[in-house]
Amino acid sequence: MLHIAFYIRTAGPEWVTWAFQVERENGFVKRGITSKKKPWANIDRRLLDFALIDQVKYLYDVTEELNIKPPRPENEPTNTERQIPGYPSCFVRTPCQKTFEPSKKTLGQVAYYLRDIVGGQPKNILKLLPTTVPRWGGVRILDKGDSIRAAWVPSNQDEDRREATFVRFEMEMEREGEFAPTICYGTLLEILQFDLPEERVLGSFAGRPLMIAVITPASISGDDASEEIITYRRELQQVVVEMTGVVALAGRFKTQGHWVILDRTNGAVRPEFVAAEPE
Repeated sequence: MLHIAFYIRTAGPEWVTWAFQVERENGFVKRGITSKKKPWANIDRRLLDFALIDQVKYLYDVTEELNIKPPRPENEPTNTERQIPGYPSCFVRTPCQKTFEPSKKTLGQVAYYLRDIVGGQPKNILKLLPTTVPRWGGVRILDKGDSIRAAWVPSNQDEDRREATFVRFEMEMEREGEFAPTICYGTLLEILQFDLPEERVLGSFAGRPLMIAVITPASISGDDASEEIITYRRELQQVVVEMTGVVALAGRFKTQGHWVILDRTNGAVRPEFVAAEPE
């Protein structure tokens, strides 16, 4: 009976509301328990104390002054985050494999990516790429952006956990003989840090880190899911883009054999769920 909310008639089945909000509230309450014999007295005292603090905040307009835990500045890294030089718009996140060996396919794609920017021969660039690199487990985009997880990080198999690996990204694609930025969607597989040597052939990338996102793109043709309903059935071969090309976290759900993309980068989610007509 403890797990049946009193508002179940209004809110619907308990799995709709219990999984996140109530569990967080339980975590807040149980931190006040210090007695094994009288835990309920501890809970009562904790709730009463915080209610009194709230009343003082509202009566005397001292909300900021009485904040028990000041909010962390948005653009400061946590203990599990690191900012890579040359990438001021994001923090990479742990876990981190410091000596990961990228596949030959990935190394070749990175060489061609650099060729398209700085010129030169891909085979000469390939010789300069490190064969072991740090592989990061996630990234947080700054200025109230998203926290994204790489697909290689093991999941905890929690049904309520968001996937957090499907992203909106941009890459240069050839259209009508010209390269132009194109909106794409796909699964973020890996975040690789290539610490490049001081070599003139590398141009502006010489002597600095190159952050690469390895992504398997969805089979769509550059359409924007924030403006219209976009669906796809499969993912294509992996591509590599610089980390600055990863724009935001996107969502997706599967229905009738295809995936529907949810993109709220413009503040709205386009797909609409319509109630079935009564039989």
